[in-house]
Parts: sequence; structure tokens; C-alpha cells
Amino acid sequence: MNKAKLDIQLAKISPAIEVMPGHDALLDNLKQVYPGLEFSCALSRGGWYRIGGVVDKGGERIADNLAAWVEQESAGDIAALLDQYAGAGYRATRLSGRTHYFVAPNGQGSADFVQLEVEEVREETDRLIGDPAWWPDTVEEFIDPVDYPRLEPTPVGRAHYLLRRITPIAAYLDKLSAKSESPLPIRRFLRDWEKSSAGEAGPLCHQWVFNLREYTDGYGEPMLQVRPMSTFTGELADLDPDASVRGVNLANLIHGFDRTLGYPMAWYFYLLTRKKVSPRVAEAIHNDLMGAYAYLPPRDIKVLNAWIDDPYAV
Repeated sequence: MNKAKLDIQLAKISPAIEVMPGHDALLDNLKQVYPGLEFSCALSRGGWYRIGGVVDKGGERIADNLAAWVEQESAGDIAALLDQYAGAGYRATRLSGRTHYFVAPNGQGSADFVQLEVEEVREETDRLIGDPAWWPDTVEEFIDPVDYPRLEPTPVGRAHYLLRRITPIAAYLDKLSAKSESPLPIRRFLRDWEKSSAGEAGPLCHQWVFNLREYTDGYGEPMLQVRPMSTFTGELADLDPDASVRGVNLANLIHGFDRTLGYPMAWYFYLLTRKKVSPRVAEAIHNDLMGAYAYLPPRDIKVLNAWIDDPYAV
């Protein structure tokens, strides 16, 4: 079975798979749909939502799509709709979501992995339609409001998975490179991983996943973007010591940062992605290593020296 058919198969079965902690049921299905690939969940991110539908006060479905329902029922007059349904007990819902990033290495290179993005969606009651305490002025304000009286969220049906995208990363980057007239910073990021001691700590995809974006620019041309996202979700202090921190103290700072992340040179890759680590750290380490100190292995010194000569970020 080819990849397109496999993706369609997964898309069909995703909504039927039971959502559970650890995603055991989903992982079992992935083994069947993609034999030979060993997926694991590398990162989960929440905090997003989509507009939902309409239910009555008993939770029975009135409409799947709130926007379409409002357009049909209001004919552009939101006040008339609110008058009509005041006291009916209808509720607008919202789809609260989390995105799970599953990865499966499929080669030895840092880009040799498959990234699967799956949404976990929960529909919940959000607000009362015709609430006398809230009377929006426009259809648009009603459909996707910013400030309004929220109901205590009540689940509408069960949570379910939706397939967002499955991407062989190496092929995606090849496609991205073909569209670019200049070298891609993400390529150098990957090369630095392989050249540095970080590459000895295991597959890159266990420490970093990629935020992939496809859009159309102002000229109507399809565009691709990629940005690394750390899989670490704990708390990290900013690494930006003042000029007095040098030598052993600076070495202890960066090695402590690495221990927290679980792999060597973590401070450097956070520097490249503008997360938590100031460029001054790289400059201070470089100055130390040009003097009497030696607290990085030679391969990491080469990577750092190349960055000092030609800085970049991703």
C-alpha cells in the first residue's frame, strides 16, 4: 500500500480511536497502519480552540457549525437571532484542542524521521445564546467573541483524534530547499547537531520536532516554512550571565543547562532558536576557550567557532 493510501486509512480510523493517557490505542493502530515505523509521542501542545456548533440545554445537537447556523438563522441581523432564541437554552460550543507530535526515526541522519501531527479535540459548551448579560453588536462578534460570559464547560460527546499531517522530514526539507534561492538555516542546524556531541545523545527527533507551515504569499505562490520546537516542557531559567561570569562558573552554568535538557550542547541549540540563551553566552564561552579554559570537546569547539565567524538563527 502506498503512502497516500496509508494516510487516508489513518485519517479514517483516527476519530474512532479512544483517547487515553499515553495514547496507547493510537500507538497500537499506528503500528498496523505504518509497519516498520516505531512512533512515540515527543511533544504535546494545547491552548488552542476552534469555533464549534450549537446544542440545546439537554446537550442534543442543533447544528455542527455555529457560523453557518448563525448566518442562516440571523440573515445578518444578530439582534433578531438573539431575541428569537432568548430563553431557549441553546448553547454555542467550542472545540478545545491539543496537538500531539509523534515521531519515528527512519534513518541515521538528523532529518531522517517521520513526524505525525495528531489533534486531540474536545467539544465543550462555551456560552449561552441569548444571554441577557451579553448582547453583541455584530454577527462576527457573536461567532468568535473576545470577552463574554462563559459557561462552565460541559463535554459534548467524547474527545477524539484528528489527523493533521504526516511528514517524512527529510523529503520535506528537500522540497523546501528546492524552492529556496539561498541555503536554509534549518539545514545548518541539522548539520551542527550531527557535528556536535549532541548528535551522540540519540535521534534529534526525541529532542526537537518541527513546526511546519504551508501558506500562500502575497503573489499567490505556495510557501513552506519550518521552525524547530524543543520537546522539553519543563521550566528553564534564562541563560544570560553578566560579564563577570567566566571560567569554571560559566562552564557550570552551561553544563547545568545541558543536564536539565538531557543532552550535551543543549545551550547552543537553544541559542539558535532564540530560546532562553543569549548570544553573549556563546561569545563568553568562545573567549574562555581562546584563553586558559577548556570545558568543551574539540568537535563542539569547532561548531562554536563556526558560529562566531558566521552567526545564524533558525
